[in-house]
Amino acid sequence: LKQHKMAFLQNMLAKRAVSATESLIEIPDINQKLENQTKDDLLSFLGQLPASPIQLQDFANRVIDDHLDNANWPNLRPSVVSIVNQVANAYSEYQHMAEVYSMVLENLEVPVSSLKIVAIVSMGGTPYKVFGDSPPAECATILANIANKFGILFELVPVQFRHFNKVLNNMYLGYATVILAKILARDEGKCRFDAIWFACKGTYPVVLALENYVLKGGVCPVSIVGMGTDMALFYNGIIDSQMDFDRVTDTVPMLVFNSDQDGHLGNSEDFQTFVESVEDDHHEFVNYDMEALQKTYPKLSTGHNWYLFTFAEPELVEFRDQILLKMSQFIN
Repeated sequence: LKQHKMAFLQNMLAKRAVSATESLIEIPDINQKLENQTKDDLLSFLGQLPASPIQLQDFANRVIDDHLDNANWPNLRPSVVSIVNQVANAYSEYQHMAEVYSMVLENLEVPVSSLKIVAIVSMGGTPYKVFGDSPPAECATILANIANKFGILFELVPVQFRHFNKVLNNMYLGYATVILAKILARDEGKCRFDAIWFACKGTYPVVLALENYVLKGGVCPVSIVGMGTDMALFYNGIIDSQMDFDRVTDTVPMLVFNSDQDGHLGNSEDFQTFVESVEDDHHEFVNYDMEALQKTYPKLSTGHNWYLFTFAEPELVEFRDQILLKMSQFIN
């Protein structure tokens, strides 16, 4: 994991020369749109960029600066212009989500004020395609049904692996930047943001963003909900000191769903050490014996993609609802 962290920095530095000649994308009326965003008007922020390209560039550099204190990287600041532009293009591609959220609100049967807004990281196997890639009316029906039944409104963060030409480290930085921007916008009353749902490789950018937010003085982080994830990244992958680790994990509520049969969770000893070090009333770890559950739900996958299949297969709606209920109960 330390090598992974070094590779992340090396990749960012290698991209500096390429992106230095690129200009930040210009978005018409972006400052006015951001000025109009408010937590009291869901349609003003749902599916919208949480910051201007210039602000996103600052946030990206803020994330990177946390990891440039290594002696091998003195006085270096990678350019992140191309990554910010890729983030902006991703949001532009999913402009249809504004129509989706409008239809969702029209079909709400619960008070808007009671909803928990949960952002979905669109990578790592989360079912983002179920919520954003189907026809708008179909997406709206699915989201409204979940909102009415569980009090959760999922907000799709549309940034995907393909938007970064499948360069993994660029995606990590781009996503960490968006997450950090959304939390800071929430702190300013520009949006509502109660939790973030991620899976597998989505763990890395979530940890990057939350580490930066908390260690820079943030006192009200979002809850995090992970699936198929080795949260040992918190323990020995990104956060360097025990003091910082304790500060972040003491602040961030964490709900993790994993499968006993998942062979992609990294070092199980590290993960168990992590669980033991943070186990308390605002961290919950749920492990499913998928082979046993298959007797009740034959369509259930026992492998790493169990969570993707759970939300894609109509026959698994009962098991899906159990997960959503636990998620709703956990998020404050």
